[in-house]
Parts: sequence; C-alpha cells; structure tokens
Amino acid sequence: MRNTVARPPARFSRSNCVRNRTFARRVAWRAALASLLLTAASAVATADPVPFSCIVLADGVSASVMLTNSLDREASCLATCQFSTAKYDVRPQITCTKMVPAGKEVQMCILSATGEKLLTLIDGRGDCVR
Repeated sequence: MRNTVARPPARFSRSNCVRNRTFARRVAWRAALASLLLTAASAVATADPVPFSCIVLADGVSASVMLTNSLDREASCLATCQFSTAKYDVRPQITCTKMVPAGKEVQMCILSATGEKLLTLIDGRGDCVR
C-alpha cells in the first residue's frame, strides 16, 4: 500500500503567491496612476460660478442672457437658462458660451424659443473656466 500525504491545494504554492503579489502591485500602480491623472485634469481647468441673469424680453418668445466674469483674467464663460411655459412639461433651455474679459458684464446672447411663450426662469447657471 502506498502512503498518501495530504498536500495543500495548488493555490497556496509559492509561484501563485509571487503571481498574486505581482498582480497586487500592478493594481496598486494603476490605481495610483488613475488618481494622478484625475488630480492633474481637475487642476488644469476648474469652472467657477459667476453672477448671471436670464431675462424674458417683452415679446415673450426671446430671452437675454447676461453674465459677469468675476475672475481676475479673461475666461471662457457659459450660461444656461431654463424657462417655464404655459404647456405642461415644455421647458425651453438657452445655452450661450463666450470669452468674457476680466471683471466685465456682457450680454452672452439673445435667443428665441421655438413654439411656446416663455413665462418664468426655472433654473440657471453661469460658470467661467480659469
């Protein structure tokens, strides 16, 4: 009769431990690289909220979008305004982008809505990128 000795499963072999450590190092390296790239990307361009206004004009179908660049240098700015209408679930949105000099208030755009008359401002946002 032959003696049989219980052996540990193959997953506990020395070569598998080395492979697991190598894999763990690769995962750690990729995570560190991804974190570094995200940090660098966020440091490059950050959008800062700035004062803006969205005004429905007298005709009721167009709106004027004004924005003030409160940053200390010229910046690329974006303003978005969403309006309510008399029709349920119809909310026209106007978006304008423009380079704005430092510390200046400018008219970003005047745009007409298609179809329904604009009633009130529901939501809006103004940002300038450093």
